[in-house]
Amino acid sequence: MSARQSPASLPVSESFQTVTKNITQRICLLLLFSLPIQTEASFDKGMRFYERELYTHALNTFLKAAKTGDARAQLMAGRLYADGRGGDYDSDQAYIWYQKAADQNLPEGQYLLGMQYLEPGNPNHNQTKAIGWIRKAAEQGLTDAQYQLGMMYKQGIGTGSSLKRAGIWLQKAAGQGHSSAQYEMGLLSEDGPGAGQNYPAAVRWHTLAAEQGHPKASLAVAYLHYYGLGTSVNLEQAIHWLQRASDTGLLVAQYNLAVLYEHYPRIKPNLDASRKWYKSACSSGYTRACKPYQRLQMSYQQKLESTVETAKYP
Repeated sequence: MSARQSPASLPVSESFQTVTKNITQRICLLLLFSLPIQTEASFDKGMRFYERELYTHALNTFLKAAKTGDARAQLMAGRLYADGRGGDYDSDQAYIWYQKAADQNLPEGQYLLGMQYLEPGNPNHNQTKAIGWIRKAAEQGLTDAQYQLGMMYKQGIGTGSSLKRAGIWLQKAAGQGHSSAQYEMGLLSEDGPGAGQNYPAAVRWHTLAAEQGHPKASLAVAYLHYYGLGTSVNLEQAIHWLQRASDTGLLVAQYNLAVLYEHYPRIKPNLDASRKWYKSACSSGYTRACKPYQRLQMSYQQKLESTVETAKYP
């Protein structure tokens, strides 16, 4: 199996997409008892429109509640403007409503306002303000904010790079089940400087993320089992996790799975499976897989032709 490719740091946009997928469920659980009953009903009505994908009605309803001070409605109005649903995309309006929600100490509002400051090309782009707001949300326990803050410390975005601080915040998010944070904790455990390197911890964190379907974590677990780092050498486990990663479309995993099927164990290769995964990786643009696929395909054709000739002339 070839050396595992070092993945690029997770883009900010991926974290933004993650929180917007989960934020609706979380916002429904918030209890703002100080709100008037009429405002509460207006927000609930907006959520019903939102869940039915009637975004124009949802936006209009949220705006009515937002103008009365409902932080949840302010957040949802900002989301709809940021996504361009219910009207035209309007980053300025998204910023205004996220700011209002953040000023009311709503962690999701603080997080999304911080992410707004990180948007490339945004006239409000400001990494220092971004990390300030994201930290506020992280300190309130918002998992996505904790993960993002950890990544910002790791990459030195809006602050000086600090693996120690990165580890603190990534571990908080990982402990709450955030799969990307668990994967990053696995990388920190693998790559920790000096005595900080801890392969058993890397196996534990990567496995937790892989069990949630994280493709790169599945690849990392396969790598650790293959080389016996932090665990015993186990080719069956390596194949299992490479298969999981390959099924998600991760091309480097497909290539390594093909290599493993072709060569290991040498006494019992699975050339049909190897040819399948070489082909999948090659056809999707992973050029390193093309030559071995062509070699196996040629061998397969030759055997097929030989079988036909034998059938003709027994």
